[in-house]
Amino acid sequence: MVLLDASWWCGGNRSRGVGRYLDAWLRKYSDSDPADRVWIFPRTSSEEQRSQCLRRYGGQAVVVPDSADPGQLQIWWRSLLEEYSPQAVWILSPFERPWSVLDFGPVLIPEGESETVAIHAIVFDLLPLEHPKTILQTWPDGDQQVYRERLQWLPHLQLHAISPHVRQQVISLLQVPKERITTLEFGLRTDWIEVPKDVPVRLSPSARPLVVSISGGEWRKNLRGTLAYFAESCPQSHRLVVICKLGRKDRIKLWWYTVRLGIARRVQFTGEISDSEKWAYLFQAERGLFLSRAEGLGIPLLEYSRAAIPRIVISPELEANGFGALLQVSPEVATTE
Repeated sequence: MVLLDASWWCGGNRSRGVGRYLDAWLRKYSDSDPADRVWIFPRTSSEEQRSQCLRRYGGQAVVVPDSADPGQLQIWWRSLLEEYSPQAVWILSPFERPWSVLDFGPVLIPEGESETVAIHAIVFDLLPLEHPKTILQTWPDGDQQVYRERLQWLPHLQLHAISPHVRQQVISLLQVPKERITTLEFGLRTDWIEVPKDVPVRLSPSARPLVVSISGGEWRKNLRGTLAYFAESCPQSHRLVVICKLGRKDRIKLWWYTVRLGIARRVQFTGEISDSEKWAYLFQAERGLFLSRAEGLGIPLLEYSRAAIPRIVISPELEANGFGALLQVSPEVATTE
């Protein structure tokens, strides 16, 4: 039996890149037998959410009790371990505070019982990437010391990074021994990226060569930098399709920015679209832009490769972290800030 954290299924991450990654891992690459899975749902989960998860991934569901008392939670965990005798516990949630997985450790396995079951955790991102000043900041030394000490008394905790650069960050920042963290190599391939069967043959109303950018409104996605690069480096005959869900205020601000750059008539913001529409744009594109400041995995790059887009442009930050190795073509590196 394997216990799996199901909180990611109940939140917004289910429809994001993290959810797509976990979905592929659970359905194609996980060693666990679906019949042996026991899903641990947060007490705020609904019956519909639980049934949907079980239909897709198999297994059975248990719900965390309505108690904030750590002592009561330890008792509950102890009874859960005794009932199912699991071979492992998998924590799958991307954490708002990186490494809060270590905060779960004492609750999952009370100190002194660390050899009873192995805990596995997938590390999606390490640094707090949304900080407005720098993505290279680290936590105070005191916090790092606490995490290092917890790792020392949690020898059962095995970490799995979603990409080599995330693994290297974990090793260097928290001084984790190399043998304690592996890389889930399947994520670096493109065969798990699914293409819908009903992709339209042609979607773009314009005959202009198409440039695409799969982005987001977060600071680290660098959407303004993408627009500036398109204005400076792409021919006037090209049009840019930005596949991105944005709020009304962000759309207005970015539209005015395209006006300032003189590219307003050549840029289309799609808003939320279906997978079929997205892939129709990808298959038409002659150039793909991905100028994010930082990524955990960079699924759009894998999608660009899957669609065989002939020219792919990435940011200097992604190139420095080795993201060019994910591509089937040698990437161009943007110079526009």
